[in-house]
This record gives sequence, C-alpha cells and structure tokens, in this order.
Amino acid sequence: MSTSFNDGDAAKKAGPSITNLVVYSGDVVDAIEIVVNGTTALPRHGGKSGVRNEINLDSGEYVTGIEGITGQYFGAKHIAGLKIWTNTRVIGPFGTGSYLTGGQPFMKRAKGEVIAFSGSSTVHTDTTEFITELDIIEK
Repeated sequence: MSTSFNDGDAAKKAGPSITNLVVYSGDVVDAIEIVVNGTTALPRHGGKSGVRNEINLDSGEYVTGIEGITGQYFGAKHIAGLKIWTNTRVIGPFGTGSYLTGGQPFMKRAKGEVIAFSGSSTVHTDTTEFITELDIIEK
C-alpha cells in the first residue's frame, strides 16, 4: 500500500522557512519530518523505524535541494544515500544503501528555497513503512 504526501500548503500556512529536519534511516530512508518557523512540526512521513537524525539549520540557512539513490530493497522501491543541500552545506547521506539493488541517482534542486517536501511511502508485508518517493516544493 502506498501513501502520498504533500506538505506545501501546511508549510506555507505555518511560516516562511524550514528550520529543522528529522530523517530516520538505516539501510534506507524510513521517514522524514520538518519543522517550519521553529515551532510548527509538520506530519512525519514514512515509518516508525530507523535511527533519528536531527538537522538544525543555522540562522539564514535554508534548504535548496535533495539528492539520493532510488532502487529495489527486498522487492520494493526505496530511497538511500539521501543528502539535504542547503545554501551553505550538504548534510548526509542518510540510508547506507545496504541490500539496495538497481540504484538510480536522483537530484532535485530549487531555484531558491525549498519550503516543504512531497512524495510517497510504502508499507511492506511486515507492516514496516519506508519513503519511496521524495520531491521538493519551492517557495
């Protein structure tokens, strides 16, 4: 079962910028969530597993893009090697890519600032959920 998400409207309503991100990962990217304006946590997308990696953006820093690899992980599409690009640094990678096959690189870059993400997640037969698609939403 696949679940789509799009945080664009919620991010625009909450405030001008992503201030924190949390990426949950192990072999692949399990989940992602963002905080807008330092106070508004948007919904976590993906599952409940993975190591929690909190990213706090510095004052004046903003997200400009993402890159990673999509491939098959135990028979289903997943993302690994996720990097978050900002106007000052590259953060990551998240998801080691162990057991990922047929990997295809992807890169999504904004002309300005990324304010949110859209994408989808899939539940495996063992009820574990993972991120399978990830895209950027520009300001």
